[in-house]
Amino acid sequence: MISFEKKACSLSVLNQCKFTHQLDSKKNLGLFESLYTRHDDIVYIVDTSSLIRYYNPKAYEILNSHHRVMGTSIFSQVHHDYKDIVKVHFQKATEGIAQRFEAVFRTVEKDLYVDMTYTPIVVDEEIIGILIVCKDITKDRRREREYLRSSELLHQTQAVANIASWDYDVKQEHAYCSENLYDVLGIDGPHRCCPPHELFDILLPANDCRCVQHEYQRSVNEKRDMRKQFQIIRQNDRAERTIDFHLSCTVDHNGNLDRVIAVFQDITEFKKIEGKVEEQDLLLKNIYEGLGVGIWSMDMKEHETLYFSPRITDITGYCFQDFYDLGERWERLVHPEDYGAFIERQPLLYEGYPLTHQYRIIDKQGDVKWVQDHTTPILNDRGELIRLDGVISDISEQKRIEQQVRHLATHDCLTNIANRRQFENLLDTVIEKSNAQDEQCALIMLDLDHFKQVNDTYGHVVGDELLTSFTSRVSQLLNDRSQFARLGGDEFAILIEEIESEEEPVSFAKQLVDQMQKPLELDEMDLPITVSIGIGIYPNASEDKLTLYKQADAALYRAKESGRNTFQMYDQK
Repeated sequence: MISFEKKACSLSVLNQCKFTHQLDSKKNLGLFESLYTRHDDIVYIVDTSSLIRYYNPKAYEILNSHHRVMGTSIFSQVHHDYKDIVKVHFQKATEGIAQRFEAVFRTVEKDLYVDMTYTPIVVDEEIIGILIVCKDITKDRRREREYLRSSELLHQTQAVANIASWDYDVKQEHAYCSENLYDVLGIDGPHRCCPPHELFDILLPANDCRCVQHEYQRSVNEKRDMRKQFQIIRQNDRAERTIDFHLSCTVDHNGNLDRVIAVFQDITEFKKIEGKVEEQDLLLKNIYEGLGVGIWSMDMKEHETLYFSPRITDITGYCFQDFYDLGERWERLVHPEDYGAFIERQPLLYEGYPLTHQYRIIDKQGDVKWVQDHTTPILNDRGELIRLDGVISDISEQKRIEQQVRHLATHDCLTNIANRRQFENLLDTVIEKSNAQDEQCALIMLDLDHFKQVNDTYGHVVGDELLTSFTSRVSQLLNDRSQFARLGGDEFAILIEEIESEEEPVSFAKQLVDQMQKPLELDEMDLPITVSIGIGIYPNASEDKLTLYKQADAALYRAKESGRNTFQMYDQK
């Protein structure tokens, strides 16, 4: 910190110095430093020619300013697109008019949006420099843009609120206020410059006035800063406005109160936007929760979670802390069989392509769930990924229904074995495999003997029970190389893959005929039922699926002609 001079110059001596040296005095810089060293915002003190005479640690911290900045123009810190407007406002400030506007500073890592306040520094009614306070509003601007984009309720940005200042030189007993002070506060300007406590009497209701007055007086007595927001009723239009009041007290080297600076900032428009953002966020939250889907949003630059809806916890069993405090990562939930495809698609997000895919996860309780994941990437003007917005929905029930539909489409609804369509698809696959691997397969056609008589005598209910009981008995004889299907009515088929010889399907047919010698027990009633069987071998004399069907069917017809309750192998003779 710059030390105070052992012997301080009085203001009268200071005023005798050359104008260009007034800001450079250790006394004045010491006063500014004592006031702004711990200031939350970036603070510069510049002379009327725009040269920097002081900047606080916050400027060094945020802007990476170096000591070589001292003595350079404040304009060199500003993005080139904003230099003209900064110069215009600076000129007005040197004319004694406090200024407030937005600009962009250049930093090593990124552009910094700032709300700049120019407050003329006055000594004996002479402007010796400009106090520049730069409030970092980068996050505010980003939040405002996001609000405008998501809600589409605001069609243009709100004008920046005005700012006005009041500066009181204690030793000279002289007050200076910016020309727009009374415009900002909406009162008719008096002939003299009213101190803040008198303005409070005019603007605030009695109860609020006493509270603010007390805090203001205590801050002045204790020579400390004060910041407070309050509502006022403007006299000229009776409008209610929100004012951000900032009081700065500086002391001399002896610790005596030297200067009191008050800044009035009308932040009504900002408050309105903030309120609408909160209202919109609440509305969207209610909509999201009503939809029954999990919503999340991630800032990819700051690695911050912007939104995490409770429905994500309902779906996964993991709460916000599990994911971000305990290091639980989403990809760790993905089912091992789906993990590879999930990871393979992630780079598309960095190229700006949205992803919609379905995969399984394992929740906190160890249950497998199907989810649909829709992730939208947001890129900046440089094509860099800055945010991800995602919607997660539990589609386990949908997948279960889809599986049921697929099952119904490929299986017989009575016996729950493959239907004709599924069996023919299986037969195509097995024949193709047999051709590729030089293997044989067998097609066995089955037909229940005298089934029509059973239906006519006992009814369709008993007939259906007979078919299901027959299916169960046959299924007990099958191995993992056998496929069983109901082709329709009392017609069934069995496909045996990878047979080593013709003896294998023959042996199976003998077992089946023997098995059907036992009557089927249905509703305390024993029904004797027999079966006729025809066998075709591929690629014996058959060339394709159709030929194989015809051969097995011909063999079945011969078994029926032979008296039923038997089997026949297709023979070309």
